[in-house]
Amino acid sequence: MKQIAVLMSTYNGENYVGEQLDSILQQTFNSKEYTLDVFCRDDNSNDGTLILLEKYSQSFECVHILENSGISFGVRGSFYSLLASVDADFYFFCDQDDVWKDDKIKKFLEKFSQVNTDIPGGVYSDLMLVDAKNNSLHKTMSKIQKWPNNEDRSLALFLFQTRVTGAAFAVNRKARDKVVTIGSSRFKNVLMHDSILALIARSYNNLFYLSEPLVNYRQHGNNVLGAMPQRHTIFDIHFKVKHYRRLFNDLRLVWEVIGDDPIPIENRRLIEGALELSKTKNFGLRVKSILRNYKAVWSNYNVRHTLLLLFFFN
Repeated sequence: MKQIAVLMSTYNGENYVGEQLDSILQQTFNSKEYTLDVFCRDDNSNDGTLILLEKYSQSFECVHILENSGISFGVRGSFYSLLASVDADFYFFCDQDDVWKDDKIKKFLEKFSQVNTDIPGGVYSDLMLVDAKNNSLHKTMSKIQKWPNNEDRSLALFLFQTRVTGAAFAVNRKARDKVVTIGSSRFKNVLMHDSILALIARSYNNLFYLSEPLVNYRQHGNNVLGAMPQRHTIFDIHFKVKHYRRLFNDLRLVWEVIGDDPIPIENRRLIEGALELSKTKNFGLRVKSILRNYKAVWSNYNVRHTLLLLFFFN
């Protein structure tokens, strides 16, 4: 049987985690072909989250709590610990405060039939925004972010603009095996666990999208990351450059874990061209790098952002 692992990192989520666990335990899928286990790691909550998790673990054999040894890892480190500790065929990421549609796993598994199991891959869906009481806000993630339905979600887009939200994302074993080779210390510095895994899967052209919102994405004052897009002016150069540094760091890690794997040539050229610019300190050489890789890389991006990288990134 194929093994499904749902990975949940918690922190002070006692008000919501029970509803989330209930929605996972009520999932409809073929139990003759798949097993489902939920693995929780609490990041040193100071409320009743851990007590609640222990009650679920005692009541349901499929709910497991990973030992945290009293160490707070943060969201990236906590999810890395879960990935590194769990063996499964499919890994579903889970926020502590959301609610899954009853058929989320079933529809994800159907979509996984398009994923090449021999290489890193994944599936992600849209999300429905809800308030703190799980009442619909009648807007999806794609709508609030103004993501066109017909946009080309190629690696060129994912290089600087991820479309994947961890709460509605799952990867296969090959993707998991790649990302854990990064190591816990370096993984804590990635942009986010979902974005780097999406970048890996997209590099192999093995990432698939479900336009149906299959998660109620709760919006409240304690979200680590919410659905509302961050607004920064064109003059906020410091923020943009810092963000690009994180993106290029992730891209270097992706390039490392890909190694000699036969990814599509256009993706290899895209990554190589982008990394060439990130390693170039001299202004004149940066100009030459952009011109040399314009067709493969920079023709995909807004001129304003390319100029920002040219003049301010180092």
